[in-house]
Amino acid sequence: MKKSVFTFALALLTAASAWAYDFKAGDLCYNITDETAKTVEVTYEYEKSSKNYSALSGAVNIPETVSYNSMTYSVTSIEDYAFAYCSKLRQVNIPGSVTSIGEWAFADCSKLTQVNIPFALCSALKQVNIGDGVTSIGDYAFAYCSALTQVTIPNSVTSIGEAAFANCSKLTQVAIPDGVTSIEGWTFQSCTALTEVNIPNSVTSIGYLAFGYCSALTQVTIGSGVTSIGESAFSSCSALTQVTWNAINCANFIYSTDAPFDDCPVTTFIFGDQVEHIPAYLLCYGMDKLTQVTIPESVESIGNDAFYNCDALTAVYYTGDVAGWCGITFTGSTSNPLLYAHNLYIGNTLVTELVIPDNVTEIKDYAFSGCSTLAEITVLATVPPTVGVDAFDGVSREIPVYVPAESLEDYWVAAVWEEFYYLQAMQTALHTPSMPESIRVHGGMLHNPQQLPVSLYDMQGRMVYSGTAATVSQPAGVYVVLCAGASGKVLF
Repeated sequence: MKKSVFTFALALLTAASAWAYDFKAGDLCYNITDETAKTVEVTYEYEKSSKNYSALSGAVNIPETVSYNSMTYSVTSIEDYAFAYCSKLRQVNIPGSVTSIGEWAFADCSKLTQVNIPFALCSALKQVNIGDGVTSIGDYAFAYCSALTQVTIPNSVTSIGEAAFANCSKLTQVAIPDGVTSIEGWTFQSCTALTEVNIPNSVTSIGYLAFGYCSALTQVTIGSGVTSIGESAFSSCSALTQVTWNAINCANFIYSTDAPFDDCPVTTFIFGDQVEHIPAYLLCYGMDKLTQVTIPESVESIGNDAFYNCDALTAVYYTGDVAGWCGITFTGSTSNPLLYAHNLYIGNTLVTELVIPDNVTEIKDYAFSGCSTLAEITVLATVPPTVGVDAFDGVSREIPVYVPAESLEDYWVAAVWEEFYYLQAMQTALHTPSMPESIRVHGGMLHNPQQLPVSLYDMQGRMVYSGTAATVSQPAGVYVVLCAGASGKVLF
C-alpha cells in the first residue's frame, strides 16, 4: 500500500515536468529554498523512479555548500523522495548543515547499508525503515528526530550507537532485533513516548542512561545475555512499574545513587526462570516503591544486599518447592530484607535467625515450613501473630524465641507459640559470643569505649549508624550490630 501511494505521488510530479530542480552541481540536484539566506535543498534528478540518480553508486557525500551562478549556497535539507529508488546507492554521508530530511527520502534504496547523519537532525522525519544489510546504527544517527514515530531495525544490525535515538519524543515503540549485541549510552534517552522495551537475549551490554528519562515507559524486559548495565540505565523512568529480569550472568552493582533503576516507581520485579544468581546490590537504591519480588526455583544464590533499602517490600514469592527455596545461598548479606520480609510464603532452611516485624499479625500456611536450620526467632509484634497450617513444620521447638517482655505471658498461651520450649523476653545483651567484650548496650545506649568500628542496622535492613563513637543512641527497638567481624542483636 505504501509503495502504491509513493508511486502515485511520483506520477503526479512527473506530469509537471521531466525535471524539478533549479540547478545541478556535481552529481546532485538542488532547489533554492531561500534566495536571501542562500539556502538550498537536495532534490531528485528524475521524477520517474527508474531513472532517479541512476548513475549514482557506492558512497555519496552531500556537501555543506554548493556554488551556482557565482553564489554560494548552504545545503540545509533533503527533499521528499530525493534519493528514492537509487538502487545502486550503498552509503550516504550527510553534513552538519542539514537540518531536515523529508519523507521517503531514501525509499527503496535496496542496497543502502549505511547513512551517516550528524547530531540534531531530521526534524521532519516521521518513519525510518532501515534496509537489510545494515550492521550498525551510528552515534546520534537519529537524535532529536522530534517527529519520528516508528523505526524498523533489521536483524542485520548488531550495535546501536550513543544517543542514536535520543530525544525522539514521539517514538512510541521500537523493536530491537535479536542480532543487536550492544546498546550504548543515551541511546533512547528522553524518548518520552516509549511505553515498553524488550531487550533481546543477544544484547550483552546496556550503556549509561540508555533509557533514562523515558517518562512513559511502564514495562522493561532484560534479556538473558545481558552481562552489564550502565549507571542510571533506566533512571527517572517515572512510569516504570514492572521489570522482568532474565539476565543469567550479570555483574554485581555498586551501591550508589547511580543504580540502574534509580528513581523509578517499580512495584513488581520478576526474575526469569533461567536466572541462577541475583546480583549483589541490584535493587539497593531507588527502589523504595518495590512491594513484590518473584524468585524462580532456578535461583541458587542471592548477592550481598541485593534488595537493600527496599523499604516497601512486603511479598517475596518463590515459584519452586520448599526444598529448592531452602537451598538458596545468601552471599554475605547481613541485612537482606528477605530475612525480615512481612510475608515469606515458603521457608528457607539457610535462614538461621528470623526476625518477624512488629506489624505482622498473621504468619501464613507453610510460611517457614522445612526451615530445619532455623536456630533463633525474634518476634517484634506485641500481639502474638496467628500461625497458619504447618507454618513452622520442620522447625525445632527447642530453639530460643525472643518476644517483647510485656507480651511473654501472651505468647506462652498462644496457639503454636506455646509449643516452643524456650520462649523468653528479648534481652539487651548481645547474643554473639565473639563480639568484643567492651561492646555493651545499657541505659538505652550502645557503649563502645575502645571506639571500634561499629555498624548498626534496623530490622528492615537499613544501616542507621556506622562509625567509631564511644556512645551511640537510637530510638527504642531491636537492631543488628556488626563489629570486628561478629554480629548480634541488641535492644535499645
